[in-house]
Amino acid sequence: MQDKYGTQGFTVLAVTNETRSLTDTFVENESPTYPIVIESTNSADLFGAGGFPSSFLIAPDGTIAWSGHPASVPQDLLETLLEQAVLFKDLPKKLGNVGHLIDKAKLSDAQKALTKHVESRKLNAEESSWAQKIQDWLDRNRKSVTKRAAQAVEKGDFYTAWKAYRSMARDWKGEDFAKQAAVQAKELLADKAKKAEINAGKRLDKIARRLGDLSPKKALKKLKPMTSKKYRNTAAGRRAASMIKDYERKLAAQRG
Repeated sequence: MQDKYGTQGFTVLAVTNETRSLTDTFVENESPTYPIVIESTNSADLFGAGGFPSSFLIAPDGTIAWSGHPASVPQDLLETLLEQAVLFKDLPKKLGNVGHLIDKAKLSDAQKALTKHVESRKLNAEESSWAQKIQDWLDRNRKSVTKRAAQAVEKGDFYTAWKAYRSMARDWKGEDFAKQAAVQAKELLADKAKKAEINAGKRLDKIARRLGDLSPKKALKKLKPMTSKKYRNTAAGRRAASMIKDYERKLAAQRG
């Protein structure tokens, strides 16, 4: 699929929590043409994986369009989703400044630049088609982040909600809904219990980024603070407890 659809904006992203040495062996034996992420957390639980291997087809707006065994990915759905993808490297020269702003995550500025191009009425047919694709992409981005924040709040995942609001406030700076997102982010921090969840999430993220190639023993030492009274009753604390169990199993396996 990577070879067939890669030039159309499709990317296979493999995720594992195995060691770097095992992953390197896989790469040497299989020569994959797609990126592989060695994670420290457990995305299988987060995504609700039913077994291994499990695959998830992520739409251009960031939502999960399908999940199942990788051998069963529906090609017709994949091709439909690829029609929504926008490859900014292929933009006409006249719209290059819009793509550049999007690459820098300055989406509000990109929207203004795109609107200026459209209102100039100087775009040819191809450029107008691309302008519509970009507009659709910007609309999907805004709606997707807004939806993600709302769903996270509903589920009590205040760290994810806070990150989504922060992202919206930063990327769409100056827009009314971005200002409201900034207010909502501050409101989450104003609530003592929600702030505790956010701080715990930030702490776990910081720890997880450092785990990398650490041995199970060293990884356990890094994660141990997340079991303290301060964090253990938070969502991040519970995720850390699950990670600790995984590392304890790996450590036991190493010891035979």
